[in-house]
Amino acid sequence: NPLAANKQSAKSTTESAELTTAQASYQASKEIARNKKKTEKIEAEIESVEATIDELKARHSEIIDHRGVGFMQGLEFNKTVGDIINKALDKGLVLINAGTNVIRIMPPLVIGKEHVDEMIQILESCL
Repeated sequence: NPLAANKQSAKSTTESAELTTAQASYQASKEIARNKKKTEKIEAEIESVEATIDELKARHSEIIDHRGVGFMQGLEFNKTVGDIINKALDKGLVLINAGTNVIRIMPPLVIGKEHVDEMIQILESCL
């Protein structure tokens, strides 16, 4: 019976579409949860970077300000920073100046605590 076959085919197509929609919703939910975990991890790393830089500032009077957003952080010095940047580069740490007396720090999103500690150790050795 062609009519019965068409009804069965339509039912099968509808069930398949519902299953596909359910699968897509499930995958989207998983992706949202995964992204939330990544965001929480990045936010924790940003807080760690900021706290570590604040500690560095507290130990060195030549650092007069610390400011920044996210992983882009800046240290303002009471002197020019060219020599500090060059010394850091010689030790494998890439720093960027922002004017003559500000060092801009822009670590990658995948930075870990051990890398932050190494970065600060190198920077501090150049002060």
